Amino acid sequence: MNKHEPMTISNIPYVSEAFFEREKDVWKNSWLMVGREQDIKDNGQFVTIDIKVLGVSIAVLRDGNGELGAFYNICPHRNGRLFCDRMGKKAAIVCRFHGWTFGLDGKLRGVPEQHIFEDLDKNELGLQAVSVDTWGGFIFVNLDPQPAHSMREYMQGVTPGLDAYLTDPRWNWHTGYQHLFNANWKDLMNIQHEGYHATHVHKTTLGLTFGPDECRNTLFENSPGLCSLLTVLNPLGAEELLPNMTPIQNLSMKYGTTANWVEQNTSRPATEVENAVNLGGSDRWIFD
Repeated sequence: MNKHEPMTISNIPYVSEAFFEREKDVWKNSWLMVGREQDIKDNGQFVTIDIKVLGVSIAVLRDGNGELGAFYNICPHRNGRLFCDRMGKKAAIVCRFHGWTFGLDGKLRGVPEQHIFEDLDKNELGLQAVSVDTWGGFIFVNLDPQPAHSMREYMQGVTPGLDAYLTDPRWNWHTGYQHLFNANWKDLMNIQHEGYHATHVHKTTLGLTFGPDECRNTLFENSPGLCSLLTVLNPLGAEELLPNMTPIQNLSMKYGTTANWVEQNTSRPATEVENAVNLGGSDRWIFD
């Protein structure tokens, strides 16, 4: 295709039910983030994640030895839900339906009135495990018990420095608002991988024009899990607009975290953690 020819983007991936069915393999074979290691730092602590697009629930917990494990959140007896809370702590895993009890390692420990089950083998009826790993202090699961790519391979393209930076104990991590609404997940992903919209969507807080040099996108063509890195810089001439800022821009500067010129930005790792962010060493860097 000639670079000057117009290019039409197909709407099939956004509206086709057949494409959506194929798309579910993304969730079945990807490493999915479920929380922070700090969320379950003690033995018996757990977090759960419901993957609604696949109709499954996963529980991640630390066993009695402090090791991470991840299992389908169902009892193998009658598929009753085992973990009903988003987070918590258990000494053992007990099904509320029939009282089957499992250890924190997922092994079946106790069956009430076991004599009524002929030839029951507890070793064959433990919880079904999924893959679990950590990166940057985050916990990830993969529904494939033998993933095609390890967690480290999946993050190929991102520098190891970012892993070390995100593990920094000085960070305080918080869960924001969550809401379920009708939208296509690819729309949100598309927005996160381009900066062309910033000048227009965020004009009331930014008030500047971002050019290609201020929104640089680096593609990870060989990475199985990550497509690109977007680096955002302060546009040239930003300081000249300071005296003419609107009230909302002033508030954005004072309390925001991604607005231009903001003091409380994320520039600390650019100098404290080598090869974490701002790989170009720009003095106009805002965030990656």
